[in-house]
Amino acid sequence: MDRDARLGALYMVLSTIILTAQDAIAKWLTADYHSGEILFYRTISGMAVVAWLMRRDGGWRLAVPRAPKLTLLRGVLAVLCSLVIVMSWAVLPLADAMAVVFVSPVILTIMSAILLRERVGWRGWAAVLIGFVGVLVMMRPGTSAFQWAVIVPITAAVISAGRDVITRKLGTLEASTTIFLYSQVLTLVGGGLSLFWQAHWPGWFDWLLFGAAGIMAGIAQYLIIASFRLAPASLVSPLRYLSLVWAVGFGWWLWGDLPDVWIVTGGILVVIAAILTTRPGRQR
Repeated sequence: MDRDARLGALYMVLSTIILTAQDAIAKWLTADYHSGEILFYRTISGMAVVAWLMRRDGGWRLAVPRAPKLTLLRGVLAVLCSLVIVMSWAVLPLADAMAVVFVSPVILTIMSAILLRERVGWRGWAAVLIGFVGVLVMMRPGTSAFQWAVIVPITAAVISAGRDVITRKLGTLEASTTIFLYSQVLTLVGGGLSLFWQAHWPGWFDWLLFGAAGIMAGIAQYLIIASFRLAPASLVSPLRYLSLVWAVGFGWWLWGDLPDVWIVTGGILVVIAAILTTRPGRQR
């Protein structure tokens, strides 16, 4: 493994720690704030990261998208995805919700085949089957253990896959910073509109949490982009699932939550399926 690949792997590991810590902060804040408030207050500080990226990558010219309709649509889906993910943290333990959300790459495989006409080989369809079984194991439909709340992270996974389909469609048309800018601006607008429904003014400690969460989310996204630029996707993509390990740790430390054997088993199947979708040879 060369130096760039090692650095890329390190960046991805760091991004999983930072993002999971940010998710834990968001879950903590759901006790006092609704999802829209959390997105709005968190994104205020996140805009500082956007401003730094724009200054570094070319300034205000990046505010003019080359593919405005697709860029805006992706931004709207990013807002909805973030909103539903925060809702997931509110209704389920952190690790349980995250395990379900991670089925998104499997859903992306199906959407890519249907919407983008990508050819999916046997490994891709095997991943779809394994991922579907993993979700069923976690959900346990038809039993007394079934929770309707699990529909929330499944919805987030579907929206996330749709967002990623559009990201693929954008391809090289749009700069990463432009995509990130519109996602952040639309999140700020969407979260701000929710304040007309209900709003709470944060205390100083909560402001610190919101500020930390926004900056952490921005740094983590930058690390993920840098990771994929330095190392092969087949190397760094599987490292994203370390987030499940950190989620178990944060969940136990902050709330005393530990996933049961069904969540662990289903989560392992979902991770295997998601890794299969990133391996070379998926498209034939």
